[in-house]
Amino acid sequence: MAPVLELLILFGLWIVPLYLFVQILLYWRRCQGRIDRRSPLTRDLLRSPGQSLQEQLEDSRLDTMAYLSVGTAGPLVGYGMYLANRLHQPEPSLVIVLSCVFTGAAIWGVCLYKVWQLIKARNKLQLGYEAELAAGQELTLLAHDGYWVFHDFPAEKFNIDHVVVGPSGVYAVETKGRPKRSSNGDNKGWEVEYDGRSLRFPEWTETAPLQQASNQAKWLKEWLSSAVGEPLQVEPVLILPGWFVRRTTSEGITVLNPKNAGGYFKRSGKQPLSEKLIKQIVHQLDQRCRNVTPKAYTAPEE
Repeated sequence: MAPVLELLILFGLWIVPLYLFVQILLYWRRCQGRIDRRSPLTRDLLRSPGQSLQEQLEDSRLDTMAYLSVGTAGPLVGYGMYLANRLHQPEPSLVIVLSCVFTGAAIWGVCLYKVWQLIKARNKLQLGYEAELAAGQELTLLAHDGYWVFHDFPAEKFNIDHVVVGPSGVYAVETKGRPKRSSNGDNKGWEVEYDGRSLRFPEWTETAPLQQASNQAKWLKEWLSSAVGEPLQVEPVLILPGWFVRRTTSEGITVLNPKNAGGYFKRSGKQPLSEKLIKQIVHQLDQRCRNVTPKAYTAPEE
């Protein structure tokens, strides 16, 4: 009976905490549904800088916790298999023992690999989020000069990091966070060269962000022109927080450090907009970008 008792204790240590955790969650859901308070906010909120990346970071945290939880259960599963075999064979064979060990180690190893992948992906997501946040904070200062800025604007199967609207025109702004190498005495480690066709960083070259910014501006131009019933121009802009951009030609789209963005938007002006047209454009952008539902005092959906 000793193996049976050991097996019951093992599964009890695993199942009971899980059962209690589930019951706490169910009780919380029931309390949320019966709560006698409601949020004072009566309309959806506008999207924040990097909102999509922030949601991905939250999902990454939950996934990491899940894999860590399952991974720690791997050795318990292997040991449970061993105890289950002892019910039928007091002295399990070497093959059985190795199978139990391999099963527990495999579960632990797969979860560890998944956690490692999530950690690497999280670093990129965190950099992207902080870059969009930094760019958004700089762009928000344009409000003092009569500009409107919308963040993480939802398009068709993609998001535009920022949309700027003001007297000088409409801009679709793409932000890219790119890490710098550690200081090694090279005073060019913070500089990116832009020749109108590619971005030459100290250790690599990119062209995709330029094309992405152009494609997003094209989509926004078509959508906004149709929404307001008037042909509009939308200028693509690429922002690289923390980098000094050295242009070698006047060709290509605009590439900026966000600290220099304010002056650029105010002196640019390919299609100056009237106050009436600005209000029409802002109304359309607001309707599409205001889709964040307040969650306080809201019963979770089934």
